[in-house]
Amino acid sequence: MIVSLAEAAELTGKSRQTIYRKAKKGELSVTTREDNSKGVDTSELERVFGTITVQEAGASEVSPGEAGIRQDIISSEEPMPDAAVVADLQRELATVTADLQLHQQRIDELKTDKLKLWNQLASQQQLLERSEQMATSLQSHKIQKLTRIANEGALFGLAGVCIGAVFFVLSSIL
Repeated sequence: MIVSLAEAAELTGKSRQTIYRKAKKGELSVTTREDNSKGVDTSELERVFGTITVQEAGASEVSPGEAGIRQDIISSEEPMPDAAVVADLQRELATVTADLQLHQQRIDELKTDKLKLWNQLASQQQLLERSEQMATSLQSHKIQKLTRIANEGALFGLAGVCIGAVFFVLSSIL
């Protein structure tokens, strides 16, 4: 049976926007009815949204909203779980909760360790920077000292040449 998009929304308990959106995305097949309006086959609604109940024409007066069964409502006919199943689930929940607490503690420990390592890394970087500054300063000092020694050596060499020339001149005169 083909119903309008508005009726489809009522039958499934979904909003009309949901029906239109699913039709637009191609998740819900839409057909053209005899009056050229858009419609959806009820079997298509069941495929996409699950079981629905529809009264055929001529049946008792039931609105489409009353005829539909929404999937998100749990039937009261479903049996309640027995005490053993509930006890097992409670034990499993307690175990999972304890595991979660242990994992959270481990995460906290790892965060603390990470912070310590970042602090150590920052200290090591500062030491490295100071060492580089000291090496640069020492290198500059050595260069200055060598330059001074070279300049002094050049002066002594020049003085030696001058003294030699004076002795040569004196020895030639005498």
